Amino acid sequence: MRPLGGIFLTRVTIALPVLFLPFFLGGARPWFWSMFAALFMIGTAVLLWMEPESPSLTREIPVKWQAAGVFILAFPVLQLIPLPPSALAVLAPHRLLWLQRAAEAAGSPQGGWAAISYLPVMTLFSLFWWVFLVLFGILLRNALREGSPEWFFRLLFFVAASEALYGTLQVLVPSLGVLWEAAGTGDARGTFVNRNHFAAFLGMIWPVLLGYTLSPEEPPSRWFRQKTYDARERNAQTRQKQLFFSFLVGMVLFALVFSESRGGILSALIALTAFTIIGRIRRPGMLAFVVVCWGVMIAYGSIVGFGNIIARFDVLEGGAVGRFKIWADSCRLIRDHFLTGTGLATFAHAIRLYQSHLLDDQEIVHAHSDYLELAGELGVPVSAGLTLLAWGYWVLAARRAWKLDAGENPPDRRRSSGPSGTLFPSDVPGGSGSAIHRSPIPAGLRADGIHSGRGGDSRRRLIAAGALAGSLAFLCHSVVEFNWQIPANQLYFVVLIVLMSL
Repeated sequence: MRPLGGIFLTRVTIALPVLFLPFFLGGARPWFWSMFAALFMIGTAVLLWMEPESPSLTREIPVKWQAAGVFILAFPVLQLIPLPPSALAVLAPHRLLWLQRAAEAAGSPQGGWAAISYLPVMTLFSLFWWVFLVLFGILLRNALREGSPEWFFRLLFFVAASEALYGTLQVLVPSLGVLWEAAGTGDARGTFVNRNHFAAFLGMIWPVLLGYTLSPEEPPSRWFRQKTYDARERNAQTRQKQLFFSFLVGMVLFALVFSESRGGILSALIALTAFTIIGRIRRPGMLAFVVVCWGVMIAYGSIVGFGNIIARFDVLEGGAVGRFKIWADSCRLIRDHFLTGTGLATFAHAIRLYQSHLLDDQEIVHAHSDYLELAGELGVPVSAGLTLLAWGYWVLAARRAWKLDAGENPPDRRRSSGPSGTLFPSDVPGGSGSAIHRSPIPAGLRADGIHSGRGGDSRRRLIAAGALAGSLAFLCHSVVEFNWQIPANQLYFVVLIVLMSL
């Protein structure tokens, strides 16, 4: 058994970025996200020093995930390696061309070695963040598998409810801004400067919270079926807890709608549909709600006109027209850096060479499409590989969750020895009767804290369905926004990836 100090430090190391990154502008400032990445690295190092054999750090990682991690991190490293002009002429000819033009303008000699990345320092710091995301996912996965995940879901409820409450207050008090960064605009943005990023954040997290709320508790025991006083009391407490969690989920959805993010609301509908299908929600009310939501959206599009909707889609925050033009400029950048890209986290600087429709005192910062921005920074082959990896994992996880049918595994038929349906060591072959009152073992409870048996499969399916629905919303919304560029959204997307496989 692990010492309590190690468990506590593991949870604190995980909880700090999960809790604080969303509350400070979504972690979108380098000084802030780098600080929490450094704290996480220090916490991980201390854990390794305290418990060199700790399962939370050294649990075997499947080979396929090791290969995926190497693939994700290796290419940005290659972008940092200085290359001779002859190599750049083959791998990144336009990078070499811009270097030569810069040398001519500065009157300096040409022909020096240079990295593929346009800004190696930015690529290096962004690579450090990606390493943090990979390590965070490993630590979270192992921590949730070796102990009860209840503490983590309560943390998610706290963060989501706090953001939703703040966003609702921004609607009720239009002058309420975003911390010290931005004035109030009358829509819900929470602690995110951009309402679309706020909507993407809530769109990821609410399906997971809904899945946790709807998931059943421990499979009913013989004592529960007999309706003892203790069983009725536990049943009442469970209903009260589910009602409270349902209220919090409703708050989150309310704030998402009042963000007025068109992409966020559409992604939420996609997530709701995916959750209903993958989670096998057969309740008539839920199915009717999904149908009504899609019917309202289609009717609205028919009345307003889909041509007007597409025209409004091209309008960016603040009324600036240009999403399609930004995409056109981004495609020219991608064409010129097809193989190797411009370097991780360099899009905002490299696109200045290609922007064609803005004034000299204006500039493009992001492509307003994570897929285009990723292709510009890493090149088409690598970005296509990462995209296929993300969507392929989603499909495999969805198939695995679909197979978790409540009727496939029979409930635990072993005799229950207590009012809470627990098995004591005396009931287990080789168990010790002297430990009856000291070490109860919940019936049907796996080592990772998620119940096995019929109720356990249903709970795992609903939580996985929530994670799948939230990640699907994020992947779809990223087609038209740069949500991946916000550290808090990146972190919570990694959280969803972990929860898919619990």
